[in-house]
This record gives sequence, C-alpha cells and structure tokens, in this order.
Amino acid sequence: MVFVEHLIFYADAGLNLRAGDLWSLAGAVFFACQVVYTNVAARRSDPFAVSAMQAVVSGAVGWVFVAARGKLSVPAGAWGTLLYLGVIATALILVLQTWALGKTKPVRAGVIYSMEPVFATLFAMCFFGAHMTGPEVLGSAAILTGVLVAELKRVSAD
Repeated sequence: MVFVEHLIFYADAGLNLRAGDLWSLAGAVFFACQVVYTNVAARRSDPFAVSAMQAVVSGAVGWVFVAARGKLSVPAGAWGTLLYLGVIATALILVLQTWALGKTKPVRAGVIYSMEPVFATLFAMCFFGAHMTGPEVLGSAAILTGVLVAELKRVSAD
C-alpha cells in the first residue's frame, strides 16, 4: 500500500513512470531475488553447480527471446567477442559471484553491487573520455554517500 501511495505522490508531483522505469524496477526486484536465492543456494550446494544451473536457465530464457525475434544474425568476426562475453564475462564471473555470495550476507552483497555504476563511470571516463554534468556528479555523489553510510553503519553495528 505504501508503494501505491508513493506512486500517487510522484504522479501528483508531475513525475511520470514510463515503461522503461517499470522494466528497471522489475529488473531490480528480480535481481534482488536472485541475490538472496544465490546466497542461500551457495551455502547449501556447490557454487559451480549453482552457477551452472543459473547459466543454463538464463541461456534458455535468452534463446526463447532470440527465437521469438525469429533469427540470429551475427557477423563472422563477432564470434570471438561472443565467446569471450559468454565464457569470461558471464560464466566465470557468475561462478565467482556465486562463490562470494556464499561467504557474505545478501544485504552486504547488494551494497557492494551498488558500487558497479561508480566503477563503470570511472572506467568510461578514464578510457573513453566520458564526461558528467554537474547534476550527474551531484546525484552520483549522493548515491555513493548513501552506500558508504549504509555500509559503515552496518560495520559499526556488527
């Protein structure tokens, strides 16, 4: 009920939720569920088996979307990149994340994951010359401050 009241508040303030906003919200909810499930599964099972199951399920879902689109067209020179992304950037990272989630709490993992945009931005600025506007810097600083305060508060409580 509180969520609906917040949506009404935002609508009254002139802010609109678009389809992309709802997809982002749904993605965040499902990712949070995946983190909690993986944490539990990684503590009870072999992290490699859990990772393999996740890769198989996500691959199957991906192929359903490819089949729904009707075709798969990949230039011959892109297969090396696809193999790298599939093996290193997906499978290996999934195994490492699953192993690490078995060693920490889901809330702490969520805080650590929230730092991903910070590193992505720094990477883009250093290697691709990306720039941020003043409001983007302020918003990023606010998010980073919130993450750090939440983590430091948890550490002091432990």
